[in-house]
Amino acid sequence: MELQIESGFRLGWNPLAADYVALVGTPDWAIELTGDEFVSFRRLALELGGMMTMMESSLMDGETLSCELDCDDLWMEVEGYSTDYALRFILHHGRRCEGEWPSAVSFVAALATLEIGL
Repeated sequence: MELQIESGFRLGWNPLAADYVALVGTPDWAIELTGDEFVSFRRLALELGGMMTMMESSLMDGETLSCELDCDDLWMEVEGYSTDYALRFILHHGRRCEGEWPSAVSFVAALATLEIGL
């Protein structure tokens, strides 16, 4: 079981859990995700974070960017500067929840380092 509680986010991973193997959230809220939901969540977050980094050289000073992606499981959006952006998501099925990290750069970086093997 891996659980990270950082300033602004919570991230947990337990591949031995029966139904919900991951936990994502902030200090104020959290939701557990199934393995498939978390794989989609992580993939979209990393793709969006990569887009923000890639677009950094194309932006003028003070210019912000908004990008969104979706798949069967969820919709996700990043908005802000390449070095400081918000991340929002909506889970399409099951619990049908939504959440947001006002400053998500460190959360996306933590997702990138998490070793998952589904």
